[in-house]
Amino acid sequence: GKEAEKKLQQVPLCNDTIRSRIDDMSQDILQQIVSDLVATLVKFSIQLDESTDVSNCNQLLVFVRYVKEGSVREEFLFCECLLETTKAIDVLQLVKAFFTKHALNLQM
Repeated sequence: GKEAEKKLQQVPLCNDTIRSRIDDMSQDILQQIVSDLVATLVKFSIQLDESTDVSNCNQLLVFVRYVKEGSVREEFLFCECLLETTKAIDVLQLVKAFFTKHALNLQM
């Protein structure tokens, strides 16, 4: 009702604030997934997909599948631009860089 409307009007809606909140939520979700991967007792799997967007930018999308509390979870892990080529070596370097940055073990 009216009380909810007043609360909603108090929320700042400028672009910078919204972007900042989205970035914060994104980082929080990523950190939760990384924490789950570090804590998992079994190996996890990743799925890679290379795509070209409308601006002709090659992007690598990475999904992860792992076990948490007895159930299999599948989550979006990250999306990065492939700056050089879409060759396997470039994809591998990008994945290795992400895993190194987040202290994840990439065993092949």
